[in-house]
Amino acid sequence: MVFIDAMDEAATNIYTSPQTYELLGYTVEDWAADPDLWWTLVHPDDVAEITDAQERHAHLKDHVFDEEYRMIRKDGRVIWVRDIASTVFDDNGVALFAQGLLMDVSARKEAEQVLEASAMREREAAEQLRALDRSRNALLRTLSHDLRAPVTAFIGGASTLEHHGEELSMEERSDILSSMRERAERMNEVITHLLDLDKLGQETAQSSQQQIDLCELVLQIAHERDLEPSTIQLTSAEAEAWADPAAVKAIVGHLLDNADRHAPHATARITVAPAEGGWEIAVEDDGPGLPPGGQEAIFEPFRQGDTEAAGLGMGVGLAYAQRHAELQGGRIRAEDRVGGGARFIVFLPN
Repeated sequence: MVFIDAMDEAATNIYTSPQTYELLGYTVEDWAADPDLWWTLVHPDDVAEITDAQERHAHLKDHVFDEEYRMIRKDGRVIWVRDIASTVFDDNGVALFAQGLLMDVSARKEAEQVLEASAMREREAAEQLRALDRSRNALLRTLSHDLRAPVTAFIGGASTLEHHGEELSMEERSDILSSMRERAERMNEVITHLLDLDKLGQETAQSSQQQIDLCELVLQIAHERDLEPSTIQLTSAEAEAWADPAAVKAIVGHLLDNADRHAPHATARITVAPAEGGWEIAVEDDGPGLPPGGQEAIFEPFRQGDTEAAGLGMGVGLAYAQRHAELQGGRIRAEDRVGGGARFIVFLPN
């Protein structure tokens, strides 16, 4: 479609070719009756950008107007157009008008969008594969340490008892058996955590939600763990939430275990406070704090961090807690604590 517009900010139409009907569904007569028709056809989301471009063109800052934007046809269909117009000057350099053409580029735009979406899916798939590879390698390292070490010790203890049991004192035999039992319990804990994490990762995972008082539940957790009363802060007498009490206890328990593991000499504190749409349970400590840039990564399974305590756990506790929170319709975030340390905030809807 060919057109001629006045050199004003409104781009007042002077002439439009008959191809306007095929392109936009409007006739030459429609343009003659409404010289500002163009502005009513520009898609609302593109008006601001096109207004700026037209102002630059009208003020001769850009002698060529070349923009791609959306327009709404008379039948309501949205199309992408490329609008190219250049300024025509007289012999004295005075701008007379702008002449240009409008062409439908919807097919190209759609192809670009398809390619962009395909590239995005490819990048996401590649990142998922890299994440799976990282998890696989981390799992192998974890299993190598947390399963092989107990098995090796178990075999060593059994071999000692088998070949030298009669030479050992009752106390020595008891120590070996006790060590074997502790190693076996450690193996059972590792396997249980792996199975629980896999169960929570399934779409069929269920939770038994009910109306509970988070304040009462936190006090119960504190009592079971022999926490000092001074480490508990409740900003409300009651905190009614719709959640699975066992899941909430598991979440807070994992966060406390994480604090004990990575900040064994620090003091862990629990706070219950209202938040928009629900409640927040914060578990914080005054230990070494979060790894740089690790606020999101620490929730990945088998991510153990860089502290001296990294080898003491499997790195599934925070992932386990996060999945439990998601099943409650909540979420967990981590942040550095003011004054030093780490702070984990669990949001649960009421």
